[in-house]
Amino acid sequence: MAGATAVISAGTATAVQPIQWQSCETLFNLEPGSVPEEQRLECAIVDAPLDYDNPDGPTTPIAVSKVSPKSGQSKSAIFGNPGGPGDDALMFWANRDTGIAPTDLYNDHDLIAVQPRGLWGSNPIQCDPSLASPFALNPLHDACYGTNGAYIESMTTENAARDMDFVRQSMGLETIDYYGVSYGTKLGADYATLYPEHTGKMMLDSNVGPDWAWSEQSAQTTEAQHARMYDMFEWIASNDETYGLGDTPLKVFNRWKAISDQEVGGPSNMIPPAAQEGDLPNELRGTPVQQPALDVINTTAPGRARLEGLWNAVTLRELTNNAASGMYDTAVGASFNETSWPMVANILSYYDKNQGEIPRVSPVAAQRIRNAKASDNTQFNTQHDMFRIVTCNEDQTVQNPLAIGSAELDAKTGGDRLLAQAAGQRAGSDCFGYQPVTEPIKVSGEGLEQKPIILQNVHDAVTPMGGAENMLERMGGKLVTVDNGGHGAFRTGNKFIDDAVADFFTNGTVPPDTLPGRPTPKPLPTTLEGEYPSNTVGYGEGENPFAQAQRGISQAVDAGAQAAQDAVEPAGQQAQPTEQQAQPTEQQAGAEQSGTEQDPAATGQQAQNTTANDGGAAEDPAEKAARDAAAGIDQAVGALTGTQQNGAQYTVDQYYGQ
Repeated sequence: MAGATAVISAGTATAVQPIQWQSCETLFNLEPGSVPEEQRLECAIVDAPLDYDNPDGPTTPIAVSKVSPKSGQSKSAIFGNPGGPGDDALMFWANRDTGIAPTDLYNDHDLIAVQPRGLWGSNPIQCDPSLASPFALNPLHDACYGTNGAYIESMTTENAARDMDFVRQSMGLETIDYYGVSYGTKLGADYATLYPEHTGKMMLDSNVGPDWAWSEQSAQTTEAQHARMYDMFEWIASNDETYGLGDTPLKVFNRWKAISDQEVGGPSNMIPPAAQEGDLPNELRGTPVQQPALDVINTTAPGRARLEGLWNAVTLRELTNNAASGMYDTAVGASFNETSWPMVANILSYYDKNQGEIPRVSPVAAQRIRNAKASDNTQFNTQHDMFRIVTCNEDQTVQNPLAIGSAELDAKTGGDRLLAQAAGQRAGSDCFGYQPVTEPIKVSGEGLEQKPIILQNVHDAVTPMGGAENMLERMGGKLVTVDNGGHGAFRTGNKFIDDAVADFFTNGTVPPDTLPGRPTPKPLPTTLEGEYPSNTVGYGEGENPFAQAQRGISQAVDAGAQAAQDAVEPAGQQAQPTEQQAQPTEQQAGAEQSGTEQDPAATGQQAQNTTANDGGAAEDPAEKAARDAAAGIDQAVGALTGTQQNGAQYTVDQYYGQ
């Protein structure tokens, strides 16, 4: 599709026209066969008001998809949103009627997804980095608002909710049911607040705190990551017989720190977990001085960590580090999902025993990687841009430059990196230089005939438990908890949760207060060749997708290191694409083997969802190679987490003997 300015039309939006469903392949010019007929997927575009305060003014196209019920008789229309903001909603329900989604939903309901404005199919944004001054306080703001300010300003959660109701009207529906996950919970709460009379059953999964929009939400997430990393060290310690990394969280932390402290970008700088009896000398264990000794160790731990970090900063250790193991980013990324922990433990155990195998780069390449990481906040891709645009359009945090600067100084002089990041976020660092255009809706469930179900993983580090409690306070309803980590409870292979959600939408059955979670993950085979324990499903006989993903991580790190080396080749020499770049990663292969859904619109999305780098100033090849190297580890971590969450589906019904 064309850029934002080209698609906004001057048509009138006073009368809502009936929606016209058609083939998604035809409508979006997708590759023939990319949407199989058995999926019963249709698409449409409606022209919604650009500004709902001016309904007769310009319009903007909003893409919609529908999966029709297998039975041919729909009990209700369930609108769904995957979160973000910035996640693709159009294919939210596609490819979900086999494998990991409850069949009742696909048998008896119309499943509707409304693509938020700004994403592919709904007039995708195109930000132009050439419009951002090198001295801009917020380059993304200038690059995006400079293309079409009126359109960018319209990207708010309230307008996304109003677009949903516009689709409801075009479908001739009196009420809609709703399932939303992550940011989709705020979108659903906004809709229910604006249109309580048109809101039916509502399930909000993995909840953002409506009072936290949005800097506080980011800070809460970062702090939850920090706490969850301690849980990971504890899990690894509980499997010391397998990994040999220590039998206490502190011992495991020290082994992890010894590796991650060598990383390009600086030492890990994290306050250690609390010392336990097993961390004391044998002579002190079980004696009257045991507890006083632990109290002294734990009370002084933050200060000692701070002094060590300060010493590393003073001695410029950041400038001499040259390792590219990815151990820091891998561990931080794994805080989002405990099914990633066995892989982290295997990688750490391998490097702990084979430090000579840690990938390393030249000093010049390391500096280029540091430069690229430092400038990576402005990514200029649609998903990242949409997240920042929507949240910063709404964020009411009073930006405090002094507090932001203090947090950055803390991180650079030995402070705990994650806690310093949270402090900066709480002071407004995420949207610094970006002024809001609207206030978030103060959500309320007062007008609802049926209050929502608030579904929440207790140990979710992306949307922590406090967000669900805040949502319950504002919307009312019932809180249903699952004693798990991970982000998103529904459609992750837990039969109890999936059945409860389907029963709620199909029959109105309210779930119990708690639902069983998946079992604690088991260690991976240390040989990387064995079959993973039998409490997972979705893979063929004898396959080990976790081992495949681990090898894929190593390959991604190696490719990143090679890209960094290429960055210092003589000027004019063109870097050749590596085999890693040219071929699918083993994580991807594992996901395909597992039956993980593939987006049928991927081809169309790539064609339409262009990034702002197109048409921008040419980037120096060496700098691009360094940026690729800096992004390699983060990309590998994302693939790791995705493989774990989407592929490793625990059969909890068997685990609990039901």
